[in-house]
Amino acid sequence: MPATRPLLKRILVTTLAGLVILAGLLVGGVRLVDHLMPRYRDALAERIGSRIDADIDIAAIELRWQWRGPLLALDDVAIRRHGQSDPAVMLDRLDLHFSFSDLLDGGRLPDGLVIAGAELALQQTDDGRLRLRHWGAAGETPTDWRRIEAAREMLRFVRVEGARIHLIGTAIPSGRATIDPFDARLWRAADGLRWNLEASGPDWLGQVAARGRLEGALTDPVDADIHVDADGIDTLAFARARSGSAALEADRVSGGALSLSLRGRWRDRALADSSADIALSAIEADDRERPVLPGVEARLEAETGPTPGSVRMTATKLTANDGALTDARLTGTFARESRRLELTARGLPLALALPPARLRFDRLADTRIDGRLDAFTLSMAPDTPPSLEAAFSGLTVDDPAGHAGPISGHYRQSGDVHRLRFDQAGGRLAIPRFMRGELAIDGLGGALAWQRADDGWTINAKKLQLTSGEADVGIDGRLRLPDEAAPRIDLIATASAPDATRLLARIPQAEDLPNQRLRDWLPRAITAGHLDAARLELAGPLDRFPFADPRADERFHLELEGHGVDVTYKPEWPPLEDARGTLTLDGDDLRVDVAEATMLGVALGPSVGRVADVREPILQVDGSVSDARAERMLAFLARSPLRERFGKLVEALQVSGPADLGLDLTIPLKPGLGEPEVAGHVDAHGAELQHAALPGPVTGIRGRIDFDAQGLTAEGLTGDLLGVVVRTDLEPRPGARQHIDSRARIALPA
Repeated sequence: MPATRPLLKRILVTTLAGLVILAGLLVGGVRLVDHLMPRYRDALAERIGSRIDADIDIAAIELRWQWRGPLLALDDVAIRRHGQSDPAVMLDRLDLHFSFSDLLDGGRLPDGLVIAGAELALQQTDDGRLRLRHWGAAGETPTDWRRIEAAREMLRFVRVEGARIHLIGTAIPSGRATIDPFDARLWRAADGLRWNLEASGPDWLGQVAARGRLEGALTDPVDADIHVDADGIDTLAFARARSGSAALEADRVSGGALSLSLRGRWRDRALADSSADIALSAIEADDRERPVLPGVEARLEAETGPTPGSVRMTATKLTANDGALTDARLTGTFARESRRLELTARGLPLALALPPARLRFDRLADTRIDGRLDAFTLSMAPDTPPSLEAAFSGLTVDDPAGHAGPISGHYRQSGDVHRLRFDQAGGRLAIPRFMRGELAIDGLGGALAWQRADDGWTINAKKLQLTSGEADVGIDGRLRLPDEAAPRIDLIATASAPDATRLLARIPQAEDLPNQRLRDWLPRAITAGHLDAARLELAGPLDRFPFADPRADERFHLELEGHGVDVTYKPEWPPLEDARGTLTLDGDDLRVDVAEATMLGVALGPSVGRVADVREPILQVDGSVSDARAERMLAFLARSPLRERFGKLVEALQVSGPADLGLDLTIPLKPGLGEPEVAGHVDAHGAELQHAALPGPVTGIRGRIDFDAQGLTAEGLTGDLLGVVVRTDLEPRPGARQHIDSRARIALPA
């Protein structure tokens, strides 16, 4: 009997304990069933929906039991924002976990959630952010952090199992993708809130895993840790989505896999001992022997920045497979409140930019670039176009189309607006198609700006100034490059040169360029001279250049002013020497105004030369000489192709003394345009003439002699022959003969 008492005691205690537990279960069950039985499904949905401003549809409800307490399973849950026809979130199952202790204390809220089979879509908005699809416009309802903190204090854990997240947007490879599965877990621990997640799905994502801990408020944590590991992220897929360039197609370019390992620590509300290790594999192109971009490895270390809420980053390791980043330095800052990121790099080789550019522009295949970025700053912030600033030096470009450099300057980009400022240049400039030979460069200043508009690009040149030992050139203007029309230019260029012949020798001679005959004639005709000033005004669509028949909005005007100019305008014709004047080209009309010059030692007065159509260059010259020596004027007839017509006459007649000359010449500058034509007159003012057939010289000759291709014509020339006044008429005759009719009245002595 005594032995049975302990046994009975144990049975009694166990029974009483079981009754107490059963009573608790019944109390909790009654309360739960009272509120959450199927007939209260609509009420439950309405209650949940009121907390998140949404309509909730629940297909089925089931009550289950666990060791810690009851579980309320909601099946096929649809969450629909008020006013939206489509659900924003679909759940295969939502499990609400309750605690016996909370129920016995009168609590009716769950302390755990399991979200299984969730399906939702995140869509990219105009500002580039991802928003929950079918949830209304961004910013309609501000985030209630107090409610979120209250839920965090209430819930012991939250698990997300097998979620499917659809991503939609232009920045997403192929426009859309699905992360499946997405698993996450949050739970309360002794040292704060802990969490982890894993995600995979589309090929470009690879594998992403993260875990962390947070202590304090979500919006103002005291301590926190975060570890993120990602492997196999396809950066080329993102580049293709962003640029849409066929040059990045997968069958042509490969590589660019990104691996990331992030370790972050937050202590006493400040960042501490945080780092990120990044490895990017080389990007290869099937038609390139060398990588488009070398493989890169970097280690970034982060700490609290100089201003509240900012983070400062420094690259303690930055290497490339080909050694290109040996001298490179990288730093950055991030402002949490404005979400502004600023990256600064120094010592980057400019050659790094060339291989990616070759993918997009095949014509760069044979281009070579050298130089360095002394400073490079990239700034990005939400709702703000990215901006970029760079200072470069030693930039040289070698290309079949030309050579330039070295050049130094600054580049700035803000959104679609680009600006390039030149600070200095040296070396040489070569543009074979548009300039013969190489031009030594002493300096370069001014700026270029370009911007994309709806219908094309606009390029502006502002105070561009190039200096060299040969010439100083300035350019201001604009070039429009419409998508569906010919380029349109509006430009003013100025220049000066101490030796005009060196500058003219650089005129290109490609046959497909306009005004071929003029381009060929100018450097051969002008053999010496100083270019005091040149001005080019160009306006209109370039498919109509050189605007031979200009419309109201078209202009091609070139004006050259010079002195000390020697012009051999036509072989075998006497050259123009030491001329001062202006050459003007309007469309196809060329005009030369000579203020002063010499020819055959004779000082010429104002003269005008004109080529009405430079495509068919025929030079017309209207010139004059005042109070010069007649013998020098007649030399023009003997020392030009006119000598065949007048040479014997000039040899037979020895003329000297003062005279004036008026000259009209028509000289074709190219074969096939006809024969030269000459006309003019000589006004004698007391000249003297000698001829072998005369008994003596004829002195004091006065009158006008006209000449043309037919010969000499004169009427009433007067002179003195041995004291007798002689009157002479000249008349050309066929067969290159000249008829001379002289009359005299001789008074015999009485």
